[in-house]
Amino acid sequence: MYLISILASLIVPLIVTFAQHNPFTRYQWNNRLVLVFAESSSDSLAGEQLKQFTGEEVKLRDRDMLVFLIQDGSAREVLTDCVFFVDETELRDLYSVDQHKSEVLLIGKDGGGKLVRKSMVQANKLYELIDRMPMRRAERRRKAGGS
Repeated sequence: MYLISILASLIVPLIVTFAQHNPFTRYQWNNRLVLVFAESSSDSLAGEQLKQFTGEEVKLRDRDMLVFLIQDGSAREVLTDCVFFVDETELRDLYSVDQHKSEVLLIGKDGGGKLVRKSMVQANKLYELIDRMPMRRAERRRKAGGS
């Protein structure tokens, strides 16, 4: 019993620390995330990537997708315009994104990285990738079955 308490006292702070420093853990198991890391406010990759989702609200919601623009110490969810502050340096380290580069990441509902690109990704390519995932196929079967 003593050993279990020692192990718990060592592991729990690590889990809490990770959750505190990763603002996206709140979406795990509920949403797929597209994280667009922008080098600057005039970043052409970020602008092109965000344009891919213009008018795509139905497709994004159908796949439980949220798109975030990450730049200048904030994360802005594109559909709702909800903004929260982030430690961008720490977030880039966490997701292995170069500190001064633009990148696009797809994070699955399980919190795992599914795609990393240093160039714009067409929205349809993201949808196709997601639609091939086992969790998404199961979701579609449940919706089709009415349960």
